[in-house]
Amino acid sequence: MENHSYDQIIGSSDAPYINQLAGQHGIATNFYAESHPSLPNYVAMTSGSTQGISDDDDPPAHPLDVPNLFSLLPGGGSRSLQESMPSNCYRSDSGEYAVHHNPQAYYVNLGGDCATYNVPLSDPPDLSARFTFVTPNLIDDMHDCRSRRS
Repeated sequence: MENHSYDQIIGSSDAPYINQLAGQHGIATNFYAESHPSLPNYVAMTSGSTQGISDDDDPPAHPLDVPNLFSLLPGGGSRSLQESMPSNCYRSDSGEYAVHHNPQAYYVNLGGDCATYNVPLSDPPDLSARFTFVTPNLIDDMHDCRSRRS
């Protein structure tokens, strides 16, 4: 999870949901970050490269016109489900939503797909696409849990 080591999450009583998912679906034990901060990693996961990005700036700073998983699976073949995103394909931070964790919002070669298939996470989530990128908000990715502590 965001900014935590494997040993801080797997087997920890502080992360029961993540451990439940790991038990049900498996663990990618040989998966490592490409860079720091977050955005270059999300771009690399979905396009195969950091595309030279080395910061977490908003989409206007990094309009990416490169092949990516979303462009390879158009028309609903891919989607992004973003927890706490205020509206479809939202391109700036808002509350617990961080746009730099939403790589689809950076690609400019998707036509209307971002506006249609980059949507707020719902319950139950729509996992019907061939590829679905699910991003928790800043609380549920364990990035900044302080705001929920009493």
